[in-house]
Amino acid sequence: MDNKQFQQRLGLFDSTMLVAGTMIGSGIFIVSADIIRDVGSPGSLLLIWILTGFMTILGALSYAELAAMMPRAGGQYIYLKEAFGPLWGFLYGWSLFLVIQTGSIAAVAVAFAKFLGVIAPSLGTGEEAQIINWSGINLVISLPLPWLKEPLIIFKRTEFAITSGQMIAVTIIALLTLLNCRGVKEGKWIQNLFTVIKTLSLILLIILGFSIGANSEVIKLNFTDLWAGSFSTERFNSVSELVGGSAWLVAFMVAGGAMVGSLFSADAWNNVTFTAGEIRNPSRNLPLSMILGTGSVILLYLLVNLAYLCVLMANVNPLVSAHLRAEIAEGLAIRKEYAAESNYLLATATRLEGESVFLKARAALLEQEGQATNGKRLLKDADSKIEEASSYRTKAEAAQIASISASEETNRRLNERIVRSTPELGISQARDDRVGTAVLQVISPKYGMILMAIAIMISTFGCVNGMILMGSRLYYAMAQDGLFFKAAGELNTRGVPAYGLILQGAWSILLVFSGTYIELLDYVIFAALLFYALTVSGLFVLRRTKPNEIRPYKAWGYPFLPLLYIVLCIIVMVDLLVVRPEYTWPGLIIVASGIPVFYFWRKRDPHTI
Repeated sequence: MDNKQFQQRLGLFDSTMLVAGTMIGSGIFIVSADIIRDVGSPGSLLLIWILTGFMTILGALSYAELAAMMPRAGGQYIYLKEAFGPLWGFLYGWSLFLVIQTGSIAAVAVAFAKFLGVIAPSLGTGEEAQIINWSGINLVISLPLPWLKEPLIIFKRTEFAITSGQMIAVTIIALLTLLNCRGVKEGKWIQNLFTVIKTLSLILLIILGFSIGANSEVIKLNFTDLWAGSFSTERFNSVSELVGGSAWLVAFMVAGGAMVGSLFSADAWNNVTFTAGEIRNPSRNLPLSMILGTGSVILLYLLVNLAYLCVLMANVNPLVSAHLRAEIAEGLAIRKEYAAESNYLLATATRLEGESVFLKARAALLEQEGQATNGKRLLKDADSKIEEASSYRTKAEAAQIASISASEETNRRLNERIVRSTPELGISQARDDRVGTAVLQVISPKYGMILMAIAIMISTFGCVNGMILMGSRLYYAMAQDGLFFKAAGELNTRGVPAYGLILQGAWSILLVFSGTYIELLDYVIFAALLFYALTVSGLFVLRRTKPNEIRPYKAWGYPFLPLLYIVLCIIVMVDLLVVRPEYTWPGLIIVASGIPVFYFWRKRDPHTI
């Protein structure tokens, strides 16, 4: 390994921005829709976010002691290695490289492109943006497990497509990777700028939700009975059939499963520990940045969800929906009336045209019989009926147009509500789960969608930059121990692990093209919780095995709060094993796949720890 050292260029503000910037991505603008569909009530939605925040802050308070005690590049990898041995440290690093970090980078970069597609559809990820489409394939990878009724589907693809949005995601990953190869100074500048902008955007969304967008009727219906609907969701019914038991037990299990989205939205707060070697006075600034960063973001998340509930109903508003149904019924009645009038006028025109034909035939016969005068009179009557029929046809066409217009107006009014997700549709029905967009469209129907798209693009861009910057430092620590590619443990002339950055970027790009990053991220939620619980357990181990180690900061509330965090993680993990086995078992398989790789690295490099 080379003798170059990391440059300590990150202060307290910089490291706090890294924590906040990687936590705030696109999740806070989206996942509340899925949560409310699972838990059913405004109170349950807020409770899920409170529990998520409580767990996150408990974790940060516990990690802070480890970070202050071992302020070295690699962070969580170092903590697991020191507490449980190199195998557990490697398994975390393996999962991080294979899925957690790189999959998150890919998913958030694609989210940037997806919201760019709101402004310019040809640059998004929809069908209109497809460059290549290979359909007709049927690739399924499944795993039969004896305790599951059906084989567990790990991977399934029926088509392969590349969109311009994916190309934009790839460009962003490549650009930010190269930028971070130039030095930590450039990376932190980008991070600070975008984190400040997206934090201000969240604050603005909160202010608008509490002021201009606030709807007194919605607030009354949401907050009069916070728990209405908690035991009546599809998820509740399916879990009830699965586990049985009391309603409260089922609700408890449902809540654990619903936390997947909120935990993912509040994840990545620990990534700042990877950069410990570049933080000034890390024993003080590293733990402080985690506490400040997680605390401020969780507070913003709670306020954002309160703002959502001031603007949108949690579910369908029955009162306003009645008005909507009345409007639709009125529109349909008008359309029916115009259609009936058009049919009557057309029938009259047809009758008059028939009478005209008869009169003309009668006139011809009269002329043959020498009654020319009477024949001319009949021809005049026939022409009169043709003119009258033409008039009726014109009126019929006008009525037909009016009927179509009434139908189009009814559809427009309905679609406008669906697109805008105004209060009658609620958070759970927000289009594509874009709750933040739905709120802004209520406030500004014309520009809301575009404004939110821009805000999320800023948020995701900054998030990608932070994850790229921090992830490579963990691979550096692994390489230093002989458990990763040797070049990843070297710093370039600007003091950054450029090879690790490039390797991470390349794998993230492959995941973008594979289209599997979403499934992979679903799989590793369980694994991420497992490593969080193990790391905090390491706090107890190191207190016993290294009692004399200098600890500039000691975990607040030890041993009760760290133990509570571990218990909460275990409860959620057990819950996920029961409620969402399709996510948990593949996650465990991904982690376990690192065991043979670990022994391969140890055999490959005799200097491995």
